Amino acid sequence: MRNVYADVQSDLLRSNPSLLEKDWDFTVDADGELLIVEGDDQLTKREIETITGVLEEYGVDDYMKNLAENIVERGAASRGPEMRMSEHGIGSYDISMENMSDVLRRRELMNDTKIRQVNRGPSHIWQPIDAYNQGKLNPLDAVLKQVSSRAENIYGYDPHDHR
Repeated sequence: MRNVYADVQSDLLRSNPSLLEKDWDFTVDADGELLIVEGDDQLTKREIETITGVLEEYGVDDYMKNLAENIVERGAASRGPEMRMSEHGIGSYDISMENMSDVLRRRELMNDTKIRQVNRGPSHIWQPIDAYNQGKLNPLDAVLKQVSSRAENIYGYDPHDHR
């Protein structure tokens, strides 16, 4: 996805460079359709159409729908039939396609996630990657960071709950 997103950024840079400087992100709605989320900057209808068009051109809409569905499935699967988590994890949180647009932010996820390591070779290849990865998370932890900060923890294990 990182390579595809780099292509998206290049395309946006060519078509409207100011968009990359604005505060926005993207996610999916309950139907898995791409949704642009404004941050501190308000976007025009045309800017939203430009961003959406570029993301769809590169298949990011399908990728986002699959990612969201996998997050929901992983959460439900980790709870099991007891519908409780015995540890802190993605299954502790109320995540569904209905609330995914409030939880998942892909641009933020890209910024929080480590770049995959390359085979060690000349230092000029791996040193910038090592420097970038400082303080970054692996992909699952980056997703859990978003889920834990935006979704309600309703399936967490409570030893005093005697259902």
